[in-house]
Amino acid sequence: MRSLELLVCPACRGDLREAGERLVCVECEAGYDVRDGIPDLRVPSDTTTETVRGFYTVAPFPGYPPRDSLGSLRARAGRSEFARLLDRAIPGDANVVEVGCGTGQMSLFLATADRVVIGADLTRASLSLGAAASRRFGVDKVRFVEDWCQQNGFSMSQVAAIGDSRSDVPLFRRTGMSIALNATADARAAADHVLDTEDLRDVLPLLQPGEVVIG
Repeated sequence: MRSLELLVCPACRGDLREAGERLVCVECEAGYDVRDGIPDLRVPSDTTTETVRGFYTVAPFPGYPPRDSLGSLRARAGRSEFARLLDRAIPGDANVVEVGCGTGQMSLFLATADRVVIGADLTRASLSLGAAASRRFGVDKVRFVEDWCQQNGFSMSQVAAIGDSRSDVPLFRRTGMSIALNATADARAAADHVLDTEDLRDVLPLLQPGEVVIG
């Protein structure tokens, strides 16, 4: 499974192998449960992070319409200029990590051609909605994991968030930098930077060394 090659042990950064319903580190032999196809790679976090996790556990969003399909999801995402630009900018054979993926709609949208997508989020309730949709839509190139940011040694202050709508405002408030790209008025008002561009490379001059970008 190509997606497993992209994951590491949060304790020692060693490679992981599948062992029944668990992932086991080949270096330190730490084990991590896999529930609903979602590896639990959580590490201890601060009070603020747990508060955010608790909120989205009770109210994961956005949800999926009752009769949603992969075609309708892609058509819906395709109406977003940001999503179209992102899709055009990412090579068809890329490995993609979407940090803060929520319910995974962007991850599923990007899982075309030969891409492998890892959708990572703080909240299992959100990931469970994405994993269920992935199974329902027959998308096998997406894997959802908990807590990629902390597992890979990043704090939220090192994250630059890119978004285009009001739904991105809560994320903007949690990250070190926020960029409203071709965005609505609500997103523009909440962001540190505003860009109107067709070329995602225009984001690069705004980034600081060591930052990771999420969208």
